Amino acid sequence: MGEISVKTGNNARNGGKNSLNRLIRCVCGKKIGPDPRNFNQRVSLGRNDLLIRTFPKGAFRLKGEQIDGSFLLNNETYLVEAKWHSTKTGNADLHAFHGKLDQKISWARGVFISWAGFTKSGLDAWGRGKKVICVSGYDLVLMLKNNISFRMLMEEKIRRAAETGNLYIKIDEIYPNISK
Repeated sequence: MGEISVKTGNNARNGGKNSLNRLIRCVCGKKIGPDPRNFNQRVSLGRNDLLIRTFPKGAFRLKGEQIDGSFLLNNETYLVEAKWHSTKTGNADLHAFHGKLDQKISWARGVFISWAGFTKSGLDAWGRGKKVICVSGYDLVLMLKNNISFRMLMEEKIRRAAETGNLYIKIDEIYPNISK
């Protein structure tokens, strides 16, 4: 893949523990310098530039809970839960995050990012009609590899969720001809 550089915002806490840093390290096998968690980042992958505005508001704590970040997409605010575990996420974690959303204003939405993906039984047990879009590490890897913006991926996932009721749709179902 080419050279990787990351330019970050002005908050350098949590050096090296950033979600995007972990993603790039997993995708490219390269370690990147200190890098704040959940900030706007410009990533250069060879000749391709990708602006990822994943979580402009970093992790924050409210009484009795922590939210991993939030971002604005098409005038809607999304709260983020990110799991970087080696095992797939099941319905317990999905229910816990949805419980956090239920405590917010009625139009709050969420994005659950699971590096390992989601169990089929977990998604089935969790059900439909939730306010959460699911994104896997597989989705993120192919998004970066194919120069698909996070915004485009999210817009397609949201549209498909509205049409089908499925909260997790793999990127290669959305873009069947992408390079794997």
